[in-house]
Amino acid sequence: MSEWSEGAIHRLAEALSQAKVARVSPARPGGNNRVFRIETEAGERKALKIYPRQDDDPRDRLGQEWSALVLLDQGGIARVARPLARDPSVPAALYTWIEGEPPGPMRHDDLGRFADFLIDLQRLSPRADSIAKASAACFSAAEAREQLGDRRQGLAASPSADLQAFLTQEFQALTAALDDRLARASPRAKAEVTRGQAILSPSDFGLHNALRAPDGGLCFLDFEYFGWDDPVKAVADILLHPGNELAPEWGEIFRRRIEPFFADRDAAYGERFRLLFPLYGAIWCLILLNEYRADRWQRRVLAGGREERLAIQDRQLERARRLCRWTREWVDAAG
Repeated sequence: MSEWSEGAIHRLAEALSQAKVARVSPARPGGNNRVFRIETEAGERKALKIYPRQDDDPRDRLGQEWSALVLLDQGGIARVARPLARDPSVPAALYTWIEGEPPGPMRHDDLGRFADFLIDLQRLSPRADSIAKASAACFSAAEAREQLGDRRQGLAASPSADLQAFLTQEFQALTAALDDRLARASPRAKAEVTRGQAILSPSDFGLHNALRAPDGGLCFLDFEYFGWDDPVKAVADILLHPGNELAPEWGEIFRRRIEPFFADRDAAYGERFRLLFPLYGAIWCLILLNEYRADRWQRRVLAGGREERLAIQDRQLERARRLCRWTREWVDAAG
């Protein structure tokens, strides 16, 4: 169901909460989902999340998020929602309501909060055998390069002349430089990550999926892409995610804060990071351009997005250009 009436949402909320519902109101826009604040007649607040089905994306996003939050709840991880009820046939789920506001720009102490949360997740590893791999996980240099190629191919059908000029000029030059580095890299840097090296990752981990709690701390949301991944990719995604808008010096602070923890667990971490970080930078260039893909734009529409598509595309192309230039400068400096 792509469109939900107020009555249908109200009935779903009552079915999942097993209580009379006084009010249902949109909580916040979501890139792939719809979230509502539910207030029962008893005065309780809960979060109702609906996961629109997407023909091009067969992943069980509800199942992945539910499994993640059950694991976090049982493991005593704080500042996340607790799972209450679900209906896979919709699909939808009910979670505890988290009080908070949009977090605003990244604060210096937020860097430690992100690092501590990611580190804290790893104590749950022994009980996480049933957790699947993270969305778009990469466990080797070859897998990351294949993902880059797949994302590049996904943009080939776009009729935008501006996009195609960027892809065949600036981006192609970056890709060539990355392929040269991969060809010269050591076998250890390119090797497949073992289960012992892999970590639990929120995957889509940024300020866009967080709330500023009344005490000033952060609460973390949206774990539908949670799972096992290479720690290099998990850290690179935090540094590169456009929702975080980390200045280079702040990114370096975060990297230095978390690197000792992963390097102690994984002797090849530093070498893999130096090789793979710019490759993930190139991948993020293409993620920024998803609005040029008809299938990805349809997801926005299903989730209730109404912003003008051409305006978004122009904005995202400029962001991709900036990231492409920055990544090429990083490659040139690293050699």
